Amino acid sequence: MSVILAQDPIAQGRTADIFPWTEGKVVKLFRDGRPITCAMRESRLVRLVSSAGLHVANVGGVVKVNGRFGLVYEYHEGRSLLHSMASRPWSVASGALLFADMHLGLHSCVVADLPSQRRRLEERISQSDLVPKPLRDKLLSRLRDLPDGDRLCHGDFHPDNILLDPGGPTIVDWADATRGNPWADVAQTTVLFDVSPVPAGAPRPWLIDMFRWFFQRLYRYRYASIHPADAASLVTWRPIVAAARLADCPPAEREGLLAVVRELEA
Repeated sequence: MSVILAQDPIAQGRTADIFPWTEGKVVKLFRDGRPITCAMRESRLVRLVSSAGLHVANVGGVVKVNGRFGLVYEYHEGRSLLHSMASRPWSVASGALLFADMHLGLHSCVVADLPSQRRRLEERISQSDLVPKPLRDKLLSRLRDLPDGDRLCHGDFHPDNILLDPGGPTIVDWADATRGNPWADVAQTTVLFDVSPVPAGAPRPWLIDMFRWFFQRLYRYRYASIHPADAASLVTWRPIVAAARLADCPPAEREGLLAVVRELEA
């Protein structure tokens, strides 16, 4: 389908752009020649997550626009949590607590038909050519010793993936959703805080860089206060999820991710 889209996307992610579509809808178009299976897989994951009762954007059909595959979603008016805090810096503390409670909430869900988190981590670590093989082998061995889980995990949980919709906070971008150990999901989030640059188009990027340390500390404190018995496992999970992300990450994150992977040797 040849369609004239708005000149600029209304949001940009690591693998896709979001454009206005028909009334009340947006379209998420994948970049880099990603195949139709990416859109079909994400559509299935969103429907599974929605069945757990979480507030997510409803997904429509798979489309192909100007050579790019994508998904139609319902439009949500709210700004992301990240944008909201950048505009209202006095709300960072309450934003961090909301963020932690939303992560705790989704980790309370069990969605049996989701892909295995452990299997996905194993596959991505095996593909992480930037990690020396002896270290990869050590990471895979450590992963096998860690407890598995059956909880819903987002896989890319960060403040720009929470929309503060008038109907309630909405979690978006479920492309990496799995069934697994919540602490691996928390580790993924802390690694993103450590290595990811401020998203394109975010207001006041200098301010976001200033408050990200405080936000992460408060988020981790809140989450660990609810599950104190397992909090120590966060340190073990961090190198594993960082190595997995190295299989397909933006160049700007590589150095930081390698530094986290080397935490295994510390």
